[in-house]
Amino acid sequence: MPEEYFYRKTSFEVMFPAAGASDLYDPITRRTMAPRSVLLELFRKETPDEGEREWAHVAVYGPRRLKSGELGHEISSFHWQQTRVEGSPNRDSVDRPEWLTDGLAAHLPDGWSRSLLNLPGGAA
Repeated sequence: MPEEYFYRKTSFEVMFPAAGASDLYDPITRRTMAPRSVLLELFRKETPDEGEREWAHVAVYGPRRLKSGELGHEISSFHWQQTRVEGSPNRDSVDRPEWLTDGLAAHLPDGWSRSLLNLPGGAA
């Protein structure tokens, strides 16, 4: 008979407006967008063998900024849980904008580490 196994998984999700956001360049897709909203997802998994593990995911949503300056179709940009988003080889890297860092700090719930999002005041 197999040994009993359990784990506890906790998740938190919040979408908030991209207040005061300037255009955002995504170095992975090489697209520029006009941010409208941000999705913050936090995950925690606890197991008897591995202990506790936490991770985060941050995405920004809004219309693509066309070369003409007009707004196009809705697109998304990922990996903003990091303070610097690296493009593919031979592409630009971009620092997370201050408006996004401020929004993440304001919406991080109690009980979650600031280091998950590399926020000031969080341990490395």
